[in-house]
Amino acid sequence: EGLEQVQPNYGYLQEHGLPQLLSLGPSRYLRLRRLHLLRAALAVADHRHDTVMAIAMRFGYSDCGRMASEYYALFGEYPSATLLRGVNG
Repeated sequence: EGLEQVQPNYGYLQEHGLPQLLSLGPSRYLRLRRLHLLRAALAVADHRHDTVMAIAMRFGYSDCGRMASEYYALFGEYPSATLLRGVNG
């Protein structure tokens, strides 16, 4: 599970009109999808053994500051809070 699973085929997206249907450009769609997948991975991770940075790197993030800012803007909490809270929080 990583970035290769997050990046759909652009030709397929354009052909089927998904960005237009969602009123999103392809890059915005991919950014949002990757953030949602990151959130799901953080929610099921074990905060005693995993770190936000390690999980984020699996999804292709190298600038954790920017990622955390985008994450907070979308979800209203920082990635570390999701990791600590987990699925049941």
